[in-house]
Amino acid sequence: MTKEDLLESLKERFGISTNNAYSKKTYLKDGIPHVGLYGYELNNDFYFYHDYSKTYYKLVHNPNYKSKYEYEIFQGKNKYQVPLDDFEVLIETEPEEYKEQEDATFMGETTLRDLAAILLKKPVSNKPWLNDIINK
Repeated sequence: MTKEDLLESLKERFGISTNNAYSKKTYLKDGIPHVGLYGYELNNDFYFYHDYSKTYYKLVHNPNYKSKYEYEIFQGKNKYQVPLDDFEVLIETEPEEYKEQEDATFMGETTLRDLAAILLKKPVSNKPWLNDIINK
């Protein structure tokens, strides 16, 4: 999502008019999801859209961010490591890859789901007769 799309979406969905919003990725630090933010992004409330999870987040401005968050020098600027738990979830949508999808087929009418059912020996096929065989 481009910055312009994000700003328009925030305005339409939440009535939020800001320029302090970007698409961001998360990363793990000590097993905890974090977002890297520059000081100028932390000078006001910050909004971001996570492309993978299709989630909108808000971080309320904290004037003490310099002492609260660790930082690293990235391209000559302080990049603060903000735990994802510090953000408020505005809206979360289900990623496309999680939605029910039509089964792909191979070898005629055999689907990947059927193959998984056979290999895993789990009755997860959409074919009752195949699930019956697996259950026996």
